[in-house]
Amino acid sequence: MGVVLNNVIASKVAYDNRQQSPSASVQSPPPRTSAATPRSESDPAALAAREKHLSDLRQVLEGDDRQFKNLAGRLKDDGVVVEPESPKEQEEAEVKDRFQDESPLSFDLANHFESYAVRRSKLRGAVHAYTANLRKLYAKVNEQFTVLDKLSGRQQAALGAVKQCTGRAPNVFLRGDARSYWFGLGNQGGNGPAPPPPEIVACVRAFEAFKMTPDVEAACKRLRLESEKVSGIARMLASEAKDLTFRTSLSGNCRYLKVE
Repeated sequence: MGVVLNNVIASKVAYDNRQQSPSASVQSPPPRTSAATPRSESDPAALAAREKHLSDLRQVLEGDDRQFKNLAGRLKDDGVVVEPESPKEQEEAEVKDRFQDESPLSFDLANHFESYAVRRSKLRGAVHAYTANLRKLYAKVNEQFTVLDKLSGRQQAALGAVKQCTGRAPNVFLRGDARSYWFGLGNQGGNGPAPPPPEIVACVRAFEAFKMTPDVEAACKRLRLESEKVSGIARMLASEAKDLTFRTSLSGNCRYLKVE
């Protein structure tokens, strides 16, 4: 009986020692098998789909590069994205074109280039905000051209004043001699035999007589700084889009990567 009891005690002690041993309580993870490898890393069809999708996204990014460079240049030279007197529908159409809304892939960028897509969305908001401020300034300046109320050139004269006060070339002038004249009224221009039509003379003279009030001058300064900021953001995003076109691998997932 004593021998049996001693054997039981010895077995219990050995069991307790094994339970307290770190090597016994921590088990090594099972070796990774090919079944644990994600399909995207091993399946030829999935790899091909990912490579094709990256190629498709490159075209969107190349479009962004072109569009955002163009946007930056227009803001720098003309201070406008769309003319401030244009309908809101035209503004929306212009912005949609700039951001390639006609391509569903433009909305897929967020699935693969998240930080870029966030900055891209912020640029879109900045363009709308800038255009809204430009419209407000244009409306304020346009009020000072009531003398041209019934003349079609009023809008161009007011727009010329806005461009001038924000540091851009207004393209409003009238020149000529005894035989002919030529003129510019913002987006309009032309020439003809002298004398020039009274309407053109009135618009150009009203533009030349325009004097900025303090509030208009302050608004012009703010808008000029805002346009420089938005233009700078557009240039940086164009450069970033260009850099992303050189990516050789694509992270993230989306519906375009599903393989049947």
